[in-house]
Formats: sequence, structure tokens, C-alpha cells
Amino acid sequence: MTTTKPLPTIRNWSTAACGGITDIMRHDIFTPPQASRIYAYSAVAAYEALIPGHPEYQSLAGQLNGLTESPKPEEGAVYCYPLASVTALMKVGKT
Repeated sequence: MTTTKPLPTIRNWSTAACGGITDIMRHDIFTPPQASRIYAYSAVAAYEALIPGHPEYQSLAGQLNGLTESPKPEEGAVYCYPLASVTALMKVGKT
């Protein structure tokens, strides 16, 4: 009999992504202001990626200095917005 591991949840992925960002910051020795900026930008990117799947959410575009409206999803395409959110978190945290 074989056993399979349960698939990781989006919550696990986002936790792992934040842990990865923290590891990068420790390795590269970022100052506290730099680290907080990286966390903030990553969190905003993750939130903005969720908005198309959650109409009740309001974009921070226009409220945060320099943040413009995100591109709209392609009409008719199917998206996994939680996965897009984790991807945005990791991509922005890595840059």
C-alpha cells in the first residue's frame, strides 16, 4: 500500500515564501529599513494579485505612492488567484 502526502495548501505556500524571503534577507544582510520595505512591497503585490478574484477587495493603487493599477486578467481565462498571490509575493520578494 502506498501513502501519499496531502498537497500543500496556499497558506503553506505563502508561509514558505515569506520564510524564503527572510532567508534571503539574512543571507544578504539587509538593514531593518530595507527588510521592512521588502516585506511591505511583497505583501502589497500579493494582495493586489488577489483582487480580481475578490471584487470586495479594494486596490491600493492611487493610495500608495507610485502604485499604479495592476493589469486586468484575460477575459474568459481561468485563474487561481491564491496561487497568483503567492507567486507575486515570491517574485517581488526576490527582486
